[in-house]
Amino acid sequence: MSEALMTIDSLELQLGSKRLCRNLNLRIDQGQTWGLLGRNGAGKTTLLHSILGLHHPKAGNIAIAGQSLESINRRQLAMQVGMLFQENPDSLPATVLETVMLGRHPHSQSILTDSEQDLGIARKALEAFDLAGLSGRQVQSLSGGERQRLALAMLIAQQPRLYLLDEPSNHLDIAFQTRMLGILRRIAREDSASLFMATHDINLAARFCDHIVLMLPDGEHRSGPAEEILQEEILSAAYDCRIRQLKKDDLALFYPEEAS
Repeated sequence: MSEALMTIDSLELQLGSKRLCRNLNLRIDQGQTWGLLGRNGAGKTTLLHSILGLHHPKAGNIAIAGQSLESINRRQLAMQVGMLFQENPDSLPATVLETVMLGRHPHSQSILTDSEQDLGIARKALEAFDLAGLSGRQVQSLSGGERQRLALAMLIAQQPRLYLLDEPSNHLDIAFQTRMLGILRRIAREDSASLFMATHDINLAARFCDHIVLMLPDGEHRSGPAEEILQEEILSAAYDCRIRQLKKDDLALFYPEEAS
């Protein structure tokens, strides 16, 4: 068996007096696509922040490529793990190309000049999300959807081995949501990387993820292959409403049943 990109052992997360998860054990291998589901406030974002070292667990251990998170310096971590945050902060005055080049910072050999290789990677990332024609534009002039695509381009320019995505479909129209996730999944598989995506959209997770972590009330959780976790009874208990499933060929659609 190959070395895991990430392992989580006996993790316990708490935010103030609220317990978000306990005894979470997880292994993500290269090439896998994981969905992270649960109600608002269940702890999805906190779990992603913990993997990035931005939130300290109450107990347990997180390891990246076999190395404990606590022993990895920030540059090494940025070469292994990249994150698309749910809300991107207001940008400093910069062009689209200058912004996407920030993704190359962990790999850069010089703080004074940009290498042709890094510029090529950045431009290819912009092309992937239809932003090449906007490379000279100021970021402040972009729409919300364009800024989200820019954040995605900066993330793939970073070339991490583990992509953390917090509500990646924010600000994107429905057509680009599916296209964007298809691009990310393809790039991850080509680079032997993995995706770990927090989303409120069960149907996006069902379409693009082969494994699921479902966060339940009181710190409980379920995890495993998508077909085992995405079941009506399990989802209904997690979301405290009746979730129904429709299937056509290989496509599954989940929807909440209207209360009587």
